[in-house]
Amino acid sequence: MKKVRDILPDIDQIKVVLVLESPYKDELIHGHPLAGKSGMDVSSYLNEKIGLGFASPLGCEIKSGNAPLFGVMNASLMPLDKRCYSCSDRRIEMIDNYDFIRRNPKTLPVRRRNRDVALIERELISSFKKRFDSIRRRDLNITYVPCGELADKFLGLINDVQKIDMLPHPSFNQWKGKDFVRLNELIRSVI
Repeated sequence: MKKVRDILPDIDQIKVVLVLESPYKDELIHGHPLAGKSGMDVSSYLNEKIGLGFASPLGCEIKSGNAPLFGVMNASLMPLDKRCYSCSDRRIEMIDNYDFIRRNPKTLPVRRRNRDVALIERELISSFKKRFDSIRRRDLNITYVPCGELADKFLGLINDVQKIDMLPHPSFNQWKGKDFVRLNELIRSVI
């Protein structure tokens, strides 16, 4: 399965990094996070609340250079949702383990009973920490926005991180009709 890399184009300009769960089908097609409906919901929210005027999903806006203050990271570069995989995929046990981790984020950092799940989870966390540390080494003033429980749990394993409280993941219209005051304040303070 294809990995979908984070979008952190000009790290010296970025002020806000949205941290999400993992790529989904649209992200696999486009090759970057927030490329589909969730990304469009984030853009629509930012348009309505902040007046930014994005015409495409936020991931596409970032990739096009239209949103230099934003970056996007996923807790996992691999899709965790089993619906992203073909029914004929032979790695069914691994895919089930990915899906289990995605659906059960509250147990972090508690030890998992299933050794395979624990091993995969440790690898995912290690990858996330390495990617995060590569940003932090630059000593930048970036605020992280965890979107969803899994992103919040992964980010919570990092010490001394500047972040706001968890927001819902933008899938399934969870940002429509909402007003995330702290996010709005954060973005207004950097634009």
